[in-house]
Amino acid sequence: MPKHVVFSDRAITSILAETHEKIKTETGGVFLGHRKDDIWYVVENADPGIKATYTTSYFEYDQNYINHIINKLARLYIQPLELLGLWHRHPGSMDTFSSTDDGTNTEFAKLNSTGAISMLVNIDPKLRFTVYHVTMPLRYEKITYSFGDERIPSHLLTYKPRKHLLQIISYAGTNNSLDEKEISSLDISKSICNITKEDMLQTGEDALQKKFSFSSALSKNIILKSSKDKTISKATKGKDISDEGIDLILDTVFEDIEYLTSIGIECFVRNKIDYIELIENLPCSDIKPVVLHFYLDDENKMLCKFKNNIFEYQNGFLKESIIKHCKGE
Repeated sequence: MPKHVVFSDRAITSILAETHEKIKTETGGVFLGHRKDDIWYVVENADPGIKATYTTSYFEYDQNYINHIINKLARLYIQPLELLGLWHRHPGSMDTFSSTDDGTNTEFAKLNSTGAISMLVNIDPKLRFTVYHVTMPLRYEKITYSFGDERIPSHLLTYKPRKHLLQIISYAGTNNSLDEKEISSLDISKSICNITKEDMLQTGEDALQKKFSFSSALSKNIILKSSKDKTISKATKGKDISDEGIDLILDTVFEDIEYLTSIGIECFVRNKIDYIELIENLPCSDIKPVVLHFYLDDENKMLCKFKNNIFEYQNGFLKESIIKHCKGE
């Protein structure tokens, strides 16, 4: 259950812009983001729609538009967004909900077992927010909030790599029967073991319960891989990464990041001057987090450094290593 809500720069700017545009009437929006234990992250705010109803004492969303826009926005990110709740402007200093609001909040709270968040905006005369956690049977609890991208794990704000989307478009142009999931699977190395989504999720849950070590799962395979890449010097340093280089690295690790998320291993992505850092967010404090460095050499070859091991990285390597570990190979 959330004790605190963090709004991204984009989300809070969208709320302010919508409030300003409809300064003389009520208005509102819908929150999209991520539930992470007792902190929820609002990444996007969807506007209420072109057919929404705006008056000085009543407001109603354009439901068809909302259904459309939340699906569009959710697909932009590496980690798809989920519906978290809603907000709307109230007249004067009224920072509690009306009976009509109760009905709307009930519908949102029913969508998830952890409930929803509902925020009221007042101008009396300064702008202020009141954020509530809504649960069923209908119950409201005020919770704290803060703003800023710097307070949100970077991987939750990361868009899908442009090259990945271009690849999907290219496949779709030649074979309209392929959907995005099928296309994505074509990018995975054929050496990766076949495993169903249910198996992956179960593997992740069991691993976390047993204090699964991501480091242990990687070590053996990385040592074997780095020993084969004998031509790579231990002293190899990356070059400064351009925007195109960042795209190349993110595109290559896209499938692995998606897989790690699906089995409950969260990682933070950081952009450095000459490399991209992938840091594990550990569920167990007694294990050191995994830190991987991805960078490009002078020939634009993508390399990965883990501890003192350096090897040429290929799409799907992390997933392959974890599956092999869990199968005892």
